[in-house]
Amino acid sequence: MPIPNHRKRVPVRIDRREHPRLDFRCAVLIKGLPGVKHLADISMGGVFIDLEPGHNFQIDQELWLNLRLPTETQATKVKARISYLDQMGIGCMFVELRQEERRQIQRCFDTFKDTLPIDE
Repeated sequence: MPIPNHRKRVPVRIDRREHPRLDFRCAVLIKGLPGVKHLADISMGGVFIDLEPGHNFQIDQELWLNLRLPTETQATKVKARISYLDQMGIGCMFVELRQEERRQIQRCFDTFKDTLPIDE
């Protein structure tokens, strides 16, 4: 079953992100929140997680995420801080990534960075 993508693309003149991002869908568990959520994009600096409207997160709130990266056999557990939020979801920056977590995210990013989006 396809994972819905409710995000609206808005053209931006200057991308101020330190790391390039990749449109990317994968399952994520957020500690303390029931159910499986889905990433909308990933970079070496963080992720955007699609959420239903009405979530109660706050800017600078820290979370533990379990990412199911398709390049890994085990879930990748990372600490993240919310840097952006809207009714569609939350943007999180990775915090205190260990070397192994960084390698896992880099391996996933490198594997999928040259893929083309699939028209829906």
